[in-house]
Amino acid sequence: MDSTTWDTVDRLVAWLDRESPLSAGDERLLRIIKLSEEVGEVGQAVIGVTGQNPRKGVTHSWEDVQHELCDVIFAALVALRTLTPEARAVFTERMAYVDARSTADRSPAPTLDVPGADRLDLLPLRVEHAEELAEVLGDPQLHTFIGGSPDSPEALRTRYRRITAGSPDPEELWLNWALRLREEGCLVGTVQATVSGATAELAWVVGTPWQGRGFATEAARALVTRIAEQPFGPDSPVTTLVAHIHPEHHASAAVAAAIGLHPTDHRKDGEVRWQLDLPV
Repeated sequence: MDSTTWDTVDRLVAWLDRESPLSAGDERLLRIIKLSEEVGEVGQAVIGVTGQNPRKGVTHSWEDVQHELCDVIFAALVALRTLTPEARAVFTERMAYVDARSTADRSPAPTLDVPGADRLDLLPLRVEHAEELAEVLGDPQLHTFIGGSPDSPEALRTRYRRITAGSPDPEELWLNWALRLREEGCLVGTVQATVSGATAELAWVVGTPWQGRGFATEAARALVTRIAEQPFGPDSPVTTLVAHIHPEHHASAAVAAAIGLHPTDHRKDGEVRWQLDLPV
């Protein structure tokens, strides 16, 4: 958006400020509410151009719709400039964010091999896994240390649909795998990594019937090996691995220790931060 547009917005805001009998607070609110009116007029124009009102027939053209859309943009820019004198910078920054988000890599997590083991396949998480994993992770005891309660298949489908769509933050990468016991062909849990900058936060969970058999350690070790191979994306390599574990969750702490993480003095929501710094 060129400077001429913003100069015009500045003049409009200055003019409205001079002519308004209202307080600055009331004027600010009304300029935001003005957007609803302009959006409604877009709808009216669409109804008019398609003749949806049989009493009136066709009353608008697509050019009218274009003009109404421009009015929405004008109202939004005026409202934004009313909220902050840095409207130009805010708009430019937000545009860059939206552009980066739209072009961010949404590739699914890669299939991972499990070094030194032949019992597990790590499959990129899919919405279709929800039905089986709802049963696998359905024991309420699993949530003793991680909080919450077991999800229904419907809730998991919604959650996995959001996860597999990728993070809305272009600076963050969500990687999730389902653990399949190769011999039996069934799912037994999940492992995940949230990559932000040079840090990857790891998490794992295995269903109660399959605990105590080293599956979580094997899966987490595969993930650490894959991260160390670099990279998941085009950005700078991951140099720090972390996991947040409840201080009484000894089984999960044992997994963290087995893959090389060490407890630190840092806490997050009562959980201990375990950390491993990878060689650069």
